[in-house]
Amino acid sequence: MSAAVEGPKEFEIKFSVDHVAIDRIFKLKLLDRPSFGRAQRVQTVYFDTAENHLFNAGITLRWRKLGSRKPVMTFKVAGSPTASLFERTEIEVPAGQNGIDLALFGTDISNHVLKVTDGSELLPRYQTSFKRIVTEIRSSQSAFEVAIDEGQFIDSDQAWPLHELELELKSGSPNDMLDFAKVLAIKAGLRLEMTSKSERCFILAGVQKQKRYKEEKQRIHPEMQLDAVIVGILAEGMRHFTDHIQPFRDEADARSVHQMRVGLRRLRTALKAFDKAFPQGSFAHFSARARELASGLGLARECDAFQELVFTQPLAHRNCPDDAKYLEASLISLRAQAYAGAMDVINGLGTTLFILDLQSYIARRGWRSEITDLALATLTETADRFAKRTLDDLLAKAKKRGKALIEKSDEERHEFRIALKKLRYNAQFFAPLFKNAKLYRNWSDNLVPLQNSLGISNDLAGAQEMLNRLSAQELGDFSCSAGFILGWFSSQTETADAKIDKQWKKFRKMQTFWN
Repeated sequence: MSAAVEGPKEFEIKFSVDHVAIDRIFKLKLLDRPSFGRAQRVQTVYFDTAENHLFNAGITLRWRKLGSRKPVMTFKVAGSPTASLFERTEIEVPAGQNGIDLALFGTDISNHVLKVTDGSELLPRYQTSFKRIVTEIRSSQSAFEVAIDEGQFIDSDQAWPLHELELELKSGSPNDMLDFAKVLAIKAGLRLEMTSKSERCFILAGVQKQKRYKEEKQRIHPEMQLDAVIVGILAEGMRHFTDHIQPFRDEADARSVHQMRVGLRRLRTALKAFDKAFPQGSFAHFSARARELASGLGLARECDAFQELVFTQPLAHRNCPDDAKYLEASLISLRAQAYAGAMDVINGLGTTLFILDLQSYIARRGWRSEITDLALATLTETADRFAKRTLDDLLAKAKKRGKALIEKSDEERHEFRIALKKLRYNAQFFAPLFKNAKLYRNWSDNLVPLQNSLGISNDLAGAQEMLNRLSAQELGDFSCSAGFILGWFSSQTETADAKIDKQWKKFRKMQTFWN
């Protein structure tokens, strides 16, 4: 949706704070308390349809009154596909006499909102009421505002506390503000807040977006230079990860854990591909940090995957052993521990610094200053040449690892599966560079079943490891259920083995969409 609206950009970083954190910031002299002006009351009303059209489209439409100033209306939407996580398009106009008047925004925005809402009535949905104190920080190259907000998120019949610290760029480069945000995070122990105030209102009221994540195929296009494509692919991976942080904090659900890990895996795959082409340290550094974060979420995901599989397949059988209740109790216990660990990882300083550091690296295109002049020239080429070389190389490696596939050991098959996964992710990244959408879908549709078949033998090894972990919980003997599960996995592996060779032979003969 964001591509349909252009306008001034807002660059804003937010942290969750409380009174203890605010006092710590002032005691450490990270901010000067006397420099803040007098507190002003801010009243905000957020508008949407009864069906939450704007919320689902990532659009904010609000009426706001700051202190004694005249009220204003604001339209906000995510920036361009290659924009920073912290950047949004923001258009503000004086408010009309009767709440929201779309006509005051002009034809482009009013038509855009009407299209998104399908003409449904806009209603006042939620409010915020808070006191704000503000100061400004200036450097030789930039200026940004620091605001501390304390008040409430308000629904019609309930309220929740609001405590935030916001940094908003007023002029110059965002890198100075990113550096200051990092200092606040490290010295004051602050945690990034990944949702806007309007999104928090909806989430706190129990509203969920219909689609939390949708891959943006138009993030890159055939005419783009490689330098811009690197930005787009890394930005997409970051959004895939960060879009699921707040849902995980709020709900601690299996989908969020899985999608955060997928986002980090996609990021690592891209970083490794770029590191091979432009070896300079930073790509490998961020890949290692992404892997560390993913590892911290690993046990939570393994518990969810095991639960989803065994309780819908082998343990759903009418002949399921009676001791399955002890296995279930053990899994509940281990999952609670795993989720507590995953929450510590997501709320920890490491995650905040990873996001800030990688955003800064992308914003300043740090790879430019770390590579040779010859490689720098490559960045100005159209990206399709780089994509072809990368995909050809990955396909060749997969074919090499796939020779005599049926005779391979479990470990060798796992390496082959990883090679295919790298090939698939890179194909997803670069597919928009080639105008062969139908050929790409056919190619991809034949790769997925092969990966699934290969994954079953990997699931058997994972099931054995998980059963050992569950046994260590010492909540009862479930040895009969364990044998039942392993027997089922073994039979599934035999069935998959009968398909793998045929699936692989078919796939490797397919025409590639990039040639």
